[in-house]
Amino acid sequence: MIDVDARPRCATGSVLILSGAFVFASANAAVTASFRRGFVTIVTAYLIRCVAVYAANIALVALRDGGAPALRIALLRIERPDSARKSLARALSGSLMGVFLNWSFVLLTFADSFTIFKGVDTIATVVFARLSLGTAERLTARELLCGASTFLGILMIAQPPMLFGALATPRDVRPVTANGLALAVVAGALSAGNSVLTRVLTRAGGPHEVAPALLLSHLLVVGFCLFAALSLAGEASGVAEAAGWEWLRFRPPSDATDAALLATYSAGVLAAQLLMAEGYQTTRAGIGAFLALTELGFVFALDALVLREPTSWLAAAGTAVVFAGATGVATG
Repeated sequence: MIDVDARPRCATGSVLILSGAFVFASANAAVTASFRRGFVTIVTAYLIRCVAVYAANIALVALRDGGAPALRIALLRIERPDSARKSLARALSGSLMGVFLNWSFVLLTFADSFTIFKGVDTIATVVFARLSLGTAERLTARELLCGASTFLGILMIAQPPMLFGALATPRDVRPVTANGLALAVVAGALSAGNSVLTRVLTRAGGPHEVAPALLLSHLLVVGFCLFAALSLAGEASGVAEAAGWEWLRFRPPSDATDAALLATYSAGVLAAQLLMAEGYQTTRAGIGAFLALTELGFVFALDALVLREPTSWLAAAGTAVVFAGATGVATG
């Protein structure tokens, strides 16, 4: 077990993670609007964002620090072999998480899948961080209580049919199957591993400290290779033509509107990934997991206010609970 020095939580780190959650939600609102236009698929969005964000990430480093650091980012150079291995593991866990989560959406309702995913993600992050990073990751009773209330708000927003039954907002209802449950659980565990490795690799002054821009390049290269391979396999096998598996198809943007939405999505992913990684430098992984739950609250607000999605009093109340719990965690 690695025991790190206990460091006071920096309020700036919490603000950065909350900001990252908001930007992620905004980016997802843009890509959701593109999906609803009926042409762009999940694989399309992933592959385009990987290329666009990779190029933009290198360009930002070149403008800020010069050509040599930018080349290092482009070539994924990390001096310490153990840090390089951890960065690769982080990139793999983050990319595989996307695969398993999208696969679970095929078998479960979005609400059931996302709730299981975030529940496992949050609890596993707290446990993994405590086991791997020692006493510095210990959460106080107040932080745990506020974090638990945040997850309660997520349940109220998502209203998974398996828990809410007739009280849930009417939607497509599919039973919770063992395969779907397993996929969502694996996705949550992979997301937790990604969060803890982000904390390990970005912790200010830590033995594995790596620049957020370098971690982002690793994630993008691995993610592109993985989703490109899945898309090719899906097309070659014919699976991409089956109902529910359309997300495996690659289809370029059909017009300027789709291109603009995907550009907005890519810019949001770039900003959010960097904000999150910067935030984890001074924020414990468990706290970061609770704060990241606010993404669904932001998504709900954007859906209702921007995308004009139907809502309910229960989801609105859940959003208020999420932000109240996050405020408690951030100020604890």
